[in-house]
Amino acid sequence: REIIAHGVNSMLASTPQDWIDHLSTLLTNPDLRRAMAIAGRRTIDACYSLRVTAPQLAAVLTAAARSSS
Repeated sequence: REIIAHGVNSMLASTPQDWIDHLSTLLTNPDLRRAMAIAGRRTIDACYSLRVTAPQLAAVLTAAARSSS
């Protein structure tokens, strides 16, 4: 739920009917599929790419190394 923006980069389904409705929408709307795919990729690149996560991991490891010395 943290990375999903319903209707923007994905769709949330909480019932079997939600799944059917959302999949039907995506099957019949190629422009929406394309837009959601692009938005999803942007979300992943902005929040979870190596460019973003590597410095965060390095900071955590550096802090851990300093505290154990």
